[in-house]
Amino acid sequence: MYKLIKESFKELPPNGKVFEIGSGDGSNSKYIESLGYDVLASDTVNPFLDCLEQRKLKHIQFNVLEDSFPEKYFGIFCWRVFTHFTIDDAFKVIEKVYNSLEYDGIFVFNALNHNKNIDNEWLDYEGEYHIGDKRFFNYFYRNEGDNNKWLVYVLKKQYR
Repeated sequence: MYKLIKESFKELPPNGKVFEIGSGDGSNSKYIESLGYDVLASDTVNPFLDCLEQRKLKHIQFNVLEDSFPEKYFGIFCWRVFTHFTIDDAFKVIEKVYNSLEYDGIFVFNALNHNKNIDNEWLDYEGEYHIGDKRFFNYFYRNEGDNNKWLVYVLKKQYR
């Protein structure tokens, strides 16, 4: 995944501002920071915010469905977060991100196509974890043949 991040953000200006939605333990934010970007990590869950603090990442408590972005960013990264949204929520988030990106800004996110109807976070991902708070996923799929596939999107905001 780090190759995806590096390639997706390679055209951002040095020290450009990048916001991560739902940073979890901060691994991705730390990597993005190592590439020379000014990263603001975020999460809604206090134990994850504690992780961000321990990793000495600049961070805020942020719920993308309710809160406004503090400013505009050259890059916004959102990994394994869209699975927490309804379809209406997903469209709302995409619009908010669009309005919070600088022109030529990059938005990287993913969604999971999944054919199971499970309601416990990471239930079928051996070795994964969550930190205490119960979470619920919504799986997006086009037809019964699509299953267990992450769809990765790299979008660039441009003038019309």
